[in-house]
Amino acid sequence: MESKEIRKRNEGKLFEKPNVVGVMTGCKITNGKETEELSILCLVEEKISTTSLKKGELIPTKINDYSTDVIEVGKIIAFSTLGIPAQGTTDRLRPCPMGTSGGHYLISAGTNGELLKDKATGKTCIGTNNHVGANSNNASIGDAYLQPGKHDGGNVDNDKIGKLFRFIPIVFKGDGNGNGNGNGCFIATAAYGSPAALQVAFLRNIRDNGLRKTRMGDLFVDAYEWIYYKFSPAVAAIMNKDPYFKNFMRKVIVNPIVYTLRGIFKPLYWMRERIFKRRTVVTQKSNENQIDWNSVHNPNQVDAAMIEVNPNDVKSEILNIGIPIGHKNATINMDVQKSGRTTGHTTNGRVTGIDGSVDVSYGAGKTARFTNQVMISGNNFSNPGDSGSLILDMNRNAVGKLFAGGTGITIANPIQTYLDMLKANLITQ
Repeated sequence: MESKEIRKRNEGKLFEKPNVVGVMTGCKITNGKETEELSILCLVEEKISTTSLKKGELIPTKINDYSTDVIEVGKIIAFSTLGIPAQGTTDRLRPCPMGTSGGHYLISAGTNGELLKDKATGKTCIGTNNHVGANSNNASIGDAYLQPGKHDGGNVDNDKIGKLFRFIPIVFKGDGNGNGNGNGCFIATAAYGSPAALQVAFLRNIRDNGLRKTRMGDLFVDAYEWIYYKFSPAVAAIMNKDPYFKNFMRKVIVNPIVYTLRGIFKPLYWMRERIFKRRTVVTQKSNENQIDWNSVHNPNQVDAAMIEVNPNDVKSEILNIGIPIGHKNATINMDVQKSGRTTGHTTNGRVTGIDGSVDVSYGAGKTARFTNQVMISGNNFSNPGDSGSLILDMNRNAVGKLFAGGTGITIANPIQTYLDMLKANLITQ
């Protein structure tokens, strides 16, 4: 059995251990030096003496045939607070290159990562993070985006470079108070109290595994979400503050929608099972259709947003790097670089972990788990304010989207997942 499969099967138990904030595949470190031995990496906030832990709290030295390795990384945070900026990254620039300061008009500042082209409309957009461009879900489509960011002197009257075009909502762990959103189902999550509620998972399943699988359905969902995201965060916020309004919305609006869709889709599933003899009932013995509860409860794969801009106001060039030539998957031991608002151009990054699950703190008690993430090692490769930076190999192929980090490490979304979920292409000219 491959290390990735073993890690995935055991990560739930490993996350229950004290201080564990991440689990991924990487090379074992022995006596301060990296070896070529592929192992299961357990990221912890702080290493604790084994004598201070109970037997059940210890991380096993081996899982199946693979060694484990414990790495102290501190708290992994979304880089939303700011450090001292690199020279030239906070100037107001038109046309604006990437690797510069920018952000939603209500946040401090982050980084304009790269230029993207929306697949459906062909619009030119700046690619950045949700917590940079969409204020960690607390934004509406069309909100102003500044360059430079607010912390760096930008203001709505003079420095608006674009507007929020699309973002992938973040689901926060164990949140029944509206900070989570069920991967975009703001109102349903507020109605049922959790993004993990079965009704919310049902609605996501219809969208992602039903409508999104057809061209017409995909276009319908895009048009619907364009309207929905304009008002749903505000409605969900009211529902979370007013229990009477929440009860009204659940009983009069949301429940009828869920029951109607259930009535439509249940016969279709029955017909599919009888006609095509496909088993769709989930059982303990079935792996093919087994519900992945980790993905239901923690569906985050990217922290991503797109900002619509006038093509004349931007340049695809990334400061001190140049124009990306394409994109590829990150691999262990790959040398990487990035250009960001705070640390500027850094070249000391190396991919040391892949397919990782990590718990990321967004402040104010909010934590989100992300799956299939990339870890880059390198002191000061990134710092707060660099969120949104594009990570590239040394040949200028994009490999990841920077959004978080800890002590000596940077966490990035894999580039292909980032582009696929935003439904965008990387601009390479």
